[in-house]
Amino acid sequence: MKFSVSCLLAITANHCNAFSPAVVPLGGRSSMRTFDSPLQQAPSKTSLSLIIGDVLDKVADRVANKNIRESEDLSFETRMYLEEIPCALTQAIGLVGGKLLCQQIEEAALGTDEGMKTEEVTLGWKKIGPKWIKVPELTAKKDVSDKFQTSILIRDDFDTEAGAKRITAFQDELKNKLAVRVLASKTLIDIEDCSVTMPDESQAARIAADTNFVMGEALPLTYNTDFNMLSDESFSRIFFHGIAAPLIAKSEEVTNKDHLKYGPFVVDMEFMNTLDHRNTDMFKTYGARIHFDEDQMPTAIYDCDLKELILPGEAKWEEAKFQAKASAFTLTTAREHLAQSHLIVSNDASREIVQTLHPEHPIRRLLSIFTYNAVNVNNNAFTALTPDKSPIHRATNFSYKGMRQVFDNSYETSDAYEPFSKREIKNPAVQKLADEGKFPYWKEGYEFYELTRNFVTEWMQKAGDEASDEYALEFYEAMKKSSEGQKYELPEYSAENMIDLMTQVIFTVTCYHELIGHVPDYTCNPFANGFRVPREAPTQVDLQSWILGAFIAGSTSVPAPQLLAEFPNYIGVGSDKFAWERDVWTRYIAKMGIQSKKVQKDDRERDFEFKYFDPSLFECSISV
Repeated sequence: MKFSVSCLLAITANHCNAFSPAVVPLGGRSSMRTFDSPLQQAPSKTSLSLIIGDVLDKVADRVANKNIRESEDLSFETRMYLEEIPCALTQAIGLVGGKLLCQQIEEAALGTDEGMKTEEVTLGWKKIGPKWIKVPELTAKKDVSDKFQTSILIRDDFDTEAGAKRITAFQDELKNKLAVRVLASKTLIDIEDCSVTMPDESQAARIAADTNFVMGEALPLTYNTDFNMLSDESFSRIFFHGIAAPLIAKSEEVTNKDHLKYGPFVVDMEFMNTLDHRNTDMFKTYGARIHFDEDQMPTAIYDCDLKELILPGEAKWEEAKFQAKASAFTLTTAREHLAQSHLIVSNDASREIVQTLHPEHPIRRLLSIFTYNAVNVNNNAFTALTPDKSPIHRATNFSYKGMRQVFDNSYETSDAYEPFSKREIKNPAVQKLADEGKFPYWKEGYEFYELTRNFVTEWMQKAGDEASDEYALEFYEAMKKSSEGQKYELPEYSAENMIDLMTQVIFTVTCYHELIGHVPDYTCNPFANGFRVPREAPTQVDLQSWILGAFIAGSTSVPAPQLLAEFPNYIGVGSDKFAWERDVWTRYIAKMGIQSKKVQKDDRERDFEFKYFDPSLFECSISV
């Protein structure tokens, strides 16, 4: 997902004078302001910022409700539902978020392959005569969680104008810490939970159309068919051929006799129930254990909130399925997608190629393509998706402590740098599926990885001595250090390990990210999937969470350069010594084209759908 924080900033600029007293709920559904920390308690005689925040909070909601009532773009029923949500940030996103995303899509806000130009790759260095001299670039430290601290560049090679603005803003923040404290007040734009739900899919569809959160407008078009997530077969597809396939791939062999009777596959997310939750009266707690038989059909689900093992056909089966798929979607979005792909792999690579490699270095020349606009995208992700009261925090039922626990888990369990083709499948039943061609996540992922590894190997051979010079070694050591404390830490340097690292970065931001980041099917309506489950209606997502989730997912619609592109102003351009790049790249793209045709053919011939690993769908860099 390329999270469009500019949309969020535009929304808050337009509506930030308006963030939220309670309103009378339609149909008697409940709403509640939730306090996550001592700073959010009712203000005492201390803290002027608390009082200011509370006043702004109340004024804001009145303005948001006024804007909703006066909107000519919304139907009467949509206006009524939006007014029922007590959080003005969510109201503002519902009112204008979809429209702003549509505008960015039309303007191709993230650029094209023609926009990548060799002469613009100078960040962090200055050329004096024949030599490149390092010029330190500003970085911002990020405290994601107790066990996950990192840093990010303030600007991007291909985003110099916006980067300059961010540097100015960053410096202004340092100069005005009082303003920062006030803006960070725990009462500003408080989390105010609301469990309002839709009576049926028709009503949900009308609200989606009114707010532009439909596929082809603010949401990207799906390339899947009949992926409704409601039937048992479609539910299974989420785990074997959808966003949760990494959980199947990492699953252990089933040896527990009580579990084996339900089948050879288990996805265990029970640990999620131990994390800190925010509003357990209004929403279910997370966690589930799902059992599948040899045909990959669900045979039992342990619902950690109900504390019951539920079987197909039983009264609570549909509720248990929704609990399981919402837990899986929330986990993989926060962990595999946001933390491990964006904030670890993409962020580390985009930072270190600038800090350790001069602009003409062949490793930077290559990885600059695969980190295109990544600093901008990941800055937005850090700003909008990791802090207290961020959109994803609001959309879930985790407290801020719980969100940090999720990010702790994301860091500790990360195998993001482990070469995909060298990973071990621990469950023989999963290996059997892969061998039989019934688990294309593994088979097609392996094929793409190996084709890309051959390409990187050729690139490094053409690079000659520079492939292992002092700059290259500094880059590898910096990346190795960044992996410390993760489940898989990068090994000591060798030429082969360097190739594996570069290949894994490319694999993660292109192929893997297409699977975990393409989510319109999951967020197109509240009955499909989402980030939390209301107790009053446990087979759908509440309206508030759905709007926030759709906005996050809609950010993936903003176009970015495709992998199968020429990059005519970058590859092989700028110096005679870059000329070899064009031939190597052209051969890679040709092989990717052949692989694309193979994936499409295989998809037509099997009795299930898996289009995610078709290279013709890949973007060249990470997207929220």
